[in-house]
Amino acid sequence: MHIAWLDTVVWPDTVGGVTARVEALSRYMARLGHHVELWISSLPAGTMRELSERRTVIGVGGKPVPGAMWRLGPAWNIWQAVRHLPLEKQVDVIFSPSPLLVTACIIRRCKVPTLYTPGGTMTGSLRGDFAHKSGWLLPRLGLVPSRQFLMAEKFCLRHANGIIAVSEVLKQQVLRTLDGINNRVRVIHNGYDPERFAVCEGAETEDSEPAGRPFTAIFVGRLHRIKNIGHLLKAWACVRHPHKRLLIVGDGTERAALEAMANELDLGDTVMLLGQRLDVPDLLRVCDVFVLPSLFDSCPAVVIQAMGASLPCITLKNVAGVSEVGASGEINLDGITGFCVDPLDPADMANRLGYLAADPAKRREMGEAARKRVLERFTWERAAVEYLKFAEELLAANPLTSTR
Repeated sequence: MHIAWLDTVVWPDTVGGVTARVEALSRYMARLGHHVELWISSLPAGTMRELSERRTVIGVGGKPVPGAMWRLGPAWNIWQAVRHLPLEKQVDVIFSPSPLLVTACIIRRCKVPTLYTPGGTMTGSLRGDFAHKSGWLLPRLGLVPSRQFLMAEKFCLRHANGIIAVSEVLKQQVLRTLDGINNRVRVIHNGYDPERFAVCEGAETEDSEPAGRPFTAIFVGRLHRIKNIGHLLKAWACVRHPHKRLLIVGDGTERAALEAMANELDLGDTVMLLGQRLDVPDLLRVCDVFVLPSLFDSCPAVVIQAMGASLPCITLKNVAGVSEVGASGEINLDGITGFCVDPLDPADMANRLGYLAADPAKRREMGEAARKRVLERFTWERAAVEYLKFAEELLAANPLTSTR
């Protein structure tokens, strides 16, 4: 099969969960013997370079939005993609996580199945990113970027040949956004690379903790209010352990506020903000527990990665109107692979952290259960096979859509 992945950026030029998912799935599809092209809208049309494992990067971008038209940035990007998509190339299927780029494919009347593969929805896990204070007139006219994204998202959900939701949580968000599309939505969870995320060095082989090594918790993600990291800091301040360390990996708009909060809570050198890192597998290997305090997440791959490194995970419970976290229940099983805690009570998280800090044997037991679970259910190879199976079903249902 000849496959195109259509995205705005290419890994590792930009580090992020959605970009990493495209990178992993495209790589495994190539390993399975398919020819894969990555069509990238941030690269000028005509750009081409070879990646490893039978993958080619092709630029499909146009001119950047004129400064005076910044409010129309998403609409401009759709138009540029419409002009530069290389649809004369013979591909069998197009995957894309971008509502803008999927919209461009639909407008161009692609002759092959186009599958929309969002990492979240504006009405769900990304709601905190699109807040605006432009009154009522500009949004109604589509003159704010968030409105254009929302319109493109609904257009994709209505017209894409298939929609891949990365969790049941995201599927429900999608179905709440638009009625009558249930038969085109398929849930395929994110995965991880077992060879990259080996067993954690911090997983003790005895029931005692090695002398001198601190109890180490880790968070990985954007430093954004939707990630709810302040909740984690409040909980960490309540953990009574003589030698503890919290690693916060990532960067974003909340960094200064989080540093100030850590100082106010007198956390001192027990909290380390490490910034953006590419050595997350190595960091996970020296930790004891992974914590995701995020209020909204569809299927965070970093939870799966941490479980693959034999770490018990602490995530929030799914509570209507408060938190929707695909990790809770779908991936991280409360009391088995970790804990799902009250999103409104930092003390609940602190109690679970303290419990794991005091019981290395329980950490080991939960870590082993976590690794077994993701090896069986959540690998990128398994996900790639499911993506391809869905695409083949769409091709079989309408074979004339293929350009071959």
